[in-house]
Amino acid sequence: MQFLHLEHMDSSNLFSSNWPPIHLSACNSSTQSAVNELSLGLNIPIPAIYEYGDYVAIKIMVSVSIPFRGTVDGIDIRPQEPLLILFHKTNFPGRSPQVRSDRRDFPAGNLPHLNPVWPGEPYSLCLYRGNIDDWYSEHSIIELIERAKIWLSDAAMGHLIKEKDRFEATRIDGFNLFGGVSIFNHKRFSDYIEKAWDKDSSGGMAYVASYGSTTSDKFEVIRLFSDYIAFQLKGILQRYKSVREMNPAVQRGVELPGILLWSSKDHVYKKYFGHLPKTVSELYELSNELGLNLRDPLLSLLTFGKKDGKNIFPIFFCVQRPLNLINLESRLEILSLLLSTKEDRVYALPSREPLTSQFAQKLSDAKLQKSKRIFLLGCGALGSKIGLHLGRAGITDLTIVDSDTLSPHNLVRHALFPNSVGENKALGLEKVIRRMYLDGEQELNISSTSRNIFSLLNTGTNLFKGAKLIVDATASTAVFRRLVSHTDLYKVPIIRCEIANYGKLGVMLIEGAGRNPNLGDLRASLYDAALENYPVEKWLSGFKELNDDEIGFGLEEITIGLGCSSPTMKISDDLVSFHASTQSLTIRMLLSERRHTSGVYITNLSDTNHLQVFSSFIPVEKYLTLKAGQSKNWTIRIRDGIQKILLQRTSEHSPNETGGILIGHIDYSQKTIYITRHLDPPKDSIEWPYAFRLGINNIPELVREIKQRTGNLISYVGEWHSHPTGSSELSDTDHKAINQLKKNLGKIGMPTLVMVVTPSGCYPYIS
Repeated sequence: MQFLHLEHMDSSNLFSSNWPPIHLSACNSSTQSAVNELSLGLNIPIPAIYEYGDYVAIKIMVSVSIPFRGTVDGIDIRPQEPLLILFHKTNFPGRSPQVRSDRRDFPAGNLPHLNPVWPGEPYSLCLYRGNIDDWYSEHSIIELIERAKIWLSDAAMGHLIKEKDRFEATRIDGFNLFGGVSIFNHKRFSDYIEKAWDKDSSGGMAYVASYGSTTSDKFEVIRLFSDYIAFQLKGILQRYKSVREMNPAVQRGVELPGILLWSSKDHVYKKYFGHLPKTVSELYELSNELGLNLRDPLLSLLTFGKKDGKNIFPIFFCVQRPLNLINLESRLEILSLLLSTKEDRVYALPSREPLTSQFAQKLSDAKLQKSKRIFLLGCGALGSKIGLHLGRAGITDLTIVDSDTLSPHNLVRHALFPNSVGENKALGLEKVIRRMYLDGEQELNISSTSRNIFSLLNTGTNLFKGAKLIVDATASTAVFRRLVSHTDLYKVPIIRCEIANYGKLGVMLIEGAGRNPNLGDLRASLYDAALENYPVEKWLSGFKELNDDEIGFGLEEITIGLGCSSPTMKISDDLVSFHASTQSLTIRMLLSERRHTSGVYITNLSDTNHLQVFSSFIPVEKYLTLKAGQSKNWTIRIRDGIQKILLQRTSEHSPNETGGILIGHIDYSQKTIYITRHLDPPKDSIEWPYAFRLGINNIPELVREIKQRTGNLISYVGEWHSHPTGSSELSDTDHKAINQLKKNLGKIGMPTLVMVVTPSGCYPYIS
């Protein structure tokens, strides 16, 4: 790497020619170290050091590789280029040094990849597409200068932009060193101009309805939103009036009428903006160079502003480029400028597209099937966060249901903020999602209701017509039971989202297509999973120690799910957010899949000193409903795979009868027995062609272990035996056995289930 001194450079052509020199000792220690490193690494004396506002600047000359036949298009990049390295006096090394050209005649107008600066300032090289401060934190001052040297060589060879068929728009981000953004639909603006050219190709102007986040003369942050365009100012004022009358609750911001200007259709501007205007006079100079008539419309706007007390005016310059812009199918670059008349100051704002649900889906990589409605039941701590995650991902075809209002203590874990206290939770969540897409002026298919969920479910079987999923985040056992029994004509799958074990466990019950398996089946399968899944076992086994005769213990005794009505519940917001994010991501995956997968999804946070996260998916097959003989009040639900095993055992042991123990869960309130597994007959069992006697070896111990590991939620539910000859009727021996079982089970209020299995199917009897 070759570097030269600047003695032979014409000082009048250098920006730094009038800057006051300082000694290295006047710089802070970090800058001194960087300058010494540069001197040592480049093998040159300590460079000249100058003071430049908030910066300390050093000057060096770098050698640039020039093509043998000269620079591309005759661009004025020289074999030796003078550079300025600017170190911020207080923020270096946190803020990267800036690399600028010291040449006043540097060909900035012909070069992309420049950071715009104010007129009279040295031109700034854009050396990194991302955050240059982050890049510099992992590199050295020598590497930064080498990068600048490569930039100059690329400029000489015409390689700064690899896409030769595209034009780079002006890089305004971070230009003013204050926060701000201009939001408008580029296509709407460009289409308006194209149509105007069809009528009159000589150029023109229009007024723009804009809204700002401030009216202060000296602002640090501004959000400018612009949407409506009209040829006359009165059209803009009428637009403001109609918007206010249409929806007084929608507050877009301070009304700031602006101007959109475009040149004649044959005026193509090929230069890049190395400088952007800072004052009104510089603004006029730029407009003249771009072939825009700014003076007359601006005077009209200033006259209006004086009457209305306004002193901030948005101005949009349309610049026609020789090629389409990068990332846009248009040649029209639109510069967003703010004129503050009291300051005589012009601010340039980076442009952003308004957010739509389609744009959000793209940014979220949400590969969804054709959009269908989602019903979100419950907007407590968990439900509100799931709803907000879905809304942010562009999933806005939502119906949100919750009858509760937001209380102050809810803010500890809720997705809503203090301005929603006292408001219905569902309505508050709907408003937040709508506001996210307000700039996109999109008609969102989102709604909310404060109706009681039970009242809603009683409205009829057409409630969920056209829905894709129902998400139950109510943490309510009553709602759970109502959903299990709800008869939906369209059989829309329900997903139950819960948090258990004091926030350590996240549980999703995902119904299958046609609601099979349903929530009841999935809950029984979840309990059964404790026999193979340690986090579930640890959760269930720690709740209650019951006597052997307390077989009917149910879910209502276990805290599963998180409501937000109790201020005494101790669980942190970050735990809720963790489970909400994994569950909403799972919902998104289900929406993107063509085939619906049913099962139980579990996320577990370890309670060790070091945070560890585990997740598992337990697929759950379909359950079958068996009609019970002798009792019409009870329902039997058996896993399809269990029935197949029993039929197989019947065939394998034929002509002898065989049998075994049925294991599962009994829901007494719903009068449903769920059969989740079976136990093979012990070795002391006896099989005959016309009888079977079930042995007892190890059975009590096995059942006791199952109960302990599942918190008594999975246990003995009945017995089965085969009739290989095909008769599904109970024999006299069967009746005697059932009567004996009834004497024992009846003492603890447990139903007696005996199931006869024939080659044609399973036939349960309950008494």
